[in-house]
Amino acid sequence: MNVVSKRVVVLSLALWGLVGCRCEHEPAQDPDAGRGISRGDHVVVEQTAAEFFEGRVLEVEPNGMRVEALDGGATRQVANGDAYRVTRADKPSKDDLAICRLQPSAWVGCRIDDVAEKLTVSTARGERYELGREDVIHPTPVTVLNIRRAFERSREEREFAEAARAAGVPRAPDGWHASPRERVVAKSGKAWFSARVREIEDDGIYVEWRADARVTKVILAEVVPDPPSKPGPKKGGFALLRPEVVSRPWEPVKIVGEKDDRFTVADADGEERTTENRDLLPLRR
Repeated sequence: MNVVSKRVVVLSLALWGLVGCRCEHEPAQDPDAGRGISRGDHVVVEQTAAEFFEGRVLEVEPNGMRVEALDGGATRQVANGDAYRVTRADKPSKDDLAICRLQPSAWVGCRIDDVAEKLTVSTARGERYELGREDVIHPTPVTVLNIRRAFERSREEREFAEAARAAGVPRAPDGWHASPRERVVAKSGKAWFSARVREIEDDGIYVEWRADARVTKVILAEVVPDPPSKPGPKKGGFALLRPEVVSRPWEPVKIVGEKDDRFTVADADGEERTTENRDLLPLRR
């Protein structure tokens, strides 16, 4: 082989090596991206922690996909890891946390309570359903954690509501008699709202609701004076907290602290704030 030929061979090998090296070090696409989801597939997307919607895939990219929601047609960009293809669950087990279809296109986090011909599942709100395996999807570990937290949060809210109910209701002080135009808090449905006295009868009081100026009659036991109350709230007890917007109901809270005529209260979500006696209606048996 002459010198020129040798140089051509060496140059060719060098170029081949560079090309080969470049190919070996190019970043490969994640084979699990989108879990094998393709354009046109129906998917369930975890849009926020433990909240889901069903949609149709319009486009799949390495770092995400565009999905058209079935319930309203809105198009959303979602991460590949947040989308699940709608498929039949394989080997579901008792106590598994899963994603369940309760109605067409309506999916929620659930727990599998029993495995038989049909799967018995329950939601974080305590509702129970019998579903087929085609209505259940196995989630990723991250989604499992989100669903578990949703169950824990729902349990805490139920326990809070039960404790507030057991604490009693707002009660007027002994000897109190409503006066025309007096500010009061009155019950409407299952909640209490701010109102004013319009007319007083032996068996009830006509109040004007501050939310919308409607006038309705309320029984005497379901009308109390606007706070401050005597005796006032006590640490460990429950009360209703004055809303920031007058059209909203008074919110149940637990008194978790008291200092210098100020009270620290916690709501059903565990969020704390500081308030005064004039914004609290103690609950009593």
